[in-house]
Amino acid sequence: MIISTRTFYLRDKRNFPIATVATELSELGGVFYGITSWNPKDVFDKALSREIAIGRLEVNPSYLPVHENFKRAVITDIANRRDLPKRTREAAQRWLDAPRTEFMEGPL
Repeated sequence: MIISTRTFYLRDKRNFPIATVATELSELGGVFYGITSWNPKDVFDKALSREIAIGRLEVNPSYLPVHENFKRAVITDIANRRDLPKRTREAAQRWLDAPRTEFMEGPL
């Protein structure tokens, strides 16, 4: 059973969204996610981006067997995936490298 579905955005150096991540926490532990990255030549469409990310979550999700720090685990996985565009991986790495407080981590 799935507990909740949430989305968040990875942003470039200018703070423009370049990727949308849809996540679902599993009742048994772990997190599923789907991601969509935008081409720099495209105009970002928030609704379409969410729809695509959620569709990928439903059809072909990635799974991480973690029990805490779900958002950080997902972003770390994205930063290390070689099947994603370089700018998406770099945005994930920037998020990981930024100083954080517990408040800034936010909910998944």
